[in-house]
Amino acid sequence: MKGKKNFRFKINIFNIAIIMIIIFLYFLNVFLPLDNKLFDILLVGRYLFKPPEVDNIVLVVIDDRSLSELGSWPISRSYYARAIRMLEKERARAIGLDIILEASSGREADEKLVKVLSQYENVVLPAVARVGLVRGLKTQHLTVNKISKPWPPFRERSIQGHINFIPDRDGIIRRLRPVMDKDGEKIFAFSAELARFYSDNIYKELEEQAGGILINFPGPPGTLPQVSFIDLIEGNYRPGFFKDKLVIIGTRLTGLGDRYMTSFARYGYVTGVEIHGQVLYSLINNSYITDSPFIVNIILMLLTGLILSFIFLNNPPSRSGLILFLVLVLLSVLGFILFFRYRYYLHLSGLYITAFMMYVTALGMWYFSSERERQKLARTFSRYISPEVMKELLNNPGLVNPGGQRMEVTVLFVDIRKFSDYARKREPEEVVKDLNRAFSRINRVIFKYRGTLDKYLGDGLLAIFGAPVPGDHHRERALMAAIEILGEDISFELGVGLNTGQVVVGNIGSDIRMDYTVVGHVVNRAARFVEIARPGEIVIGNNTYSGLPDRLKNMDWQRDEYKDSNIGSAERVYRLMRREQV
Repeated sequence: MKGKKNFRFKINIFNIAIIMIIIFLYFLNVFLPLDNKLFDILLVGRYLFKPPEVDNIVLVVIDDRSLSELGSWPISRSYYARAIRMLEKERARAIGLDIILEASSGREADEKLVKVLSQYENVVLPAVARVGLVRGLKTQHLTVNKISKPWPPFRERSIQGHINFIPDRDGIIRRLRPVMDKDGEKIFAFSAELARFYSDNIYKELEEQAGGILINFPGPPGTLPQVSFIDLIEGNYRPGFFKDKLVIIGTRLTGLGDRYMTSFARYGYVTGVEIHGQVLYSLINNSYITDSPFIVNIILMLLTGLILSFIFLNNPPSRSGLILFLVLVLLSVLGFILFFRYRYYLHLSGLYITAFMMYVTALGMWYFSSERERQKLARTFSRYISPEVMKELLNNPGLVNPGGQRMEVTVLFVDIRKFSDYARKREPEEVVKDLNRAFSRINRVIFKYRGTLDKYLGDGLLAIFGAPVPGDHHRERALMAAIEILGEDISFELGVGLNTGQVVVGNIGSDIRMDYTVVGHVVNRAARFVEIARPGEIVIGNNTYSGLPDRLKNMDWQRDEYKDSNIGSAERVYRLMRREQV
């Protein structure tokens, strides 16, 4: 029992070490690429099953058709003034002009735009944060070196929001930094400034998430309604189309390179104006996603590892495999529910890997434990049974009950007659040589008939038929072996006794030494039978004889009565001399 406890303790220490290694790798962001891909899959899956209906955001895009009508890039700022005036006339809720306006471009055009901006308080212009980013294995440090705002006349008459996105290591934008801070001056994101026209609490909410939020992108490129800039300028739209909507004006020109990848990268690039629109959609619908904190992920990984290691180590591999499958399904369902209902992204990759590694570890432990049991079984029985029976036993180790089990077997005793007289007339070396030769031949016969050698008895031996591997016809096999043993060319006269019945078979002995053997009244009877067997004779009990096939019953058996002096009762036995052949 003590050894078993130590083995279990070693397994637990090993499992804890594996869990700690997984947590350390998670700490180093080794699993982050997998988490990012799982996040992308969830977003795409939600879009496929429930595409969004966007009716409160419109993108006005300066496309190639607009440029062909209005002139080369950059177009006159008077067009922006005209577009803003028309949108205000249509009672748009707020307007974002996603065009960098850091310097003057021409007095007349600039004055027109300044005049329009002076008339309205719901126009947001972009600012650009010049940042330094240092990425380590675990963390990334963002430093805001400068915030470039619009040309002062524009800046003084508008709201500004930063248009910076920090892509992940794979180049995909998944997160928004809601607030940039430069020397105590805070500037909110471009989309956040537009969103506040829908919600007065947006500032407070985003300040609490200043480190970054996961963007709940509504869909691939083309998800948001778009109107060509030239159609807006020329009035080619349905009256009332822009009423009470948030409008973002930006470019979709192929030569400007204003293209990004989001979680929907498989569908193509997203333009800058559209990524702002999609982030805006996420904010005004309060659907941005909360990322599970680092400490929560660590605790869940630790609990998952400890619980599953205990379960897997106390269940066979087949059942553990089913449990692993169910655990992965349950984790996935939990992740889906948290994501789709509560907009909470649980980092599943660490949990998946922890569960899988606990199963692999338990599988390895089961394998080594099973191999150790096989080796122990092989050491225990290699001297007693044939290679064929050993193979069957190793394939089915459950056939051996460590505590012993009741079985019906046929017990065979072989005894050398007049061994003392034989040994007195010869040198000990010669006696040992002859004895080893005789036992070798006898053993081969026993193994041939799938018998088990129990033990040597000095000038005899005990064998069992029907254990440890149960089998039919053990009476017949034992008798055939006995007949063949008596026919072997050896230097001794032999007597054989057989008896059949219920016995207890198992490992019997002490902590120092144990042997696989058989005990019971049937064994004692077989020992008595071999004592009364004459040289070259087989004596069997009635229970053995009654179970033989007819061809063996029809041999020249002599029926006799054997009386046990210890208990004073008589028993029918059958005798067969060696000359009889099957």
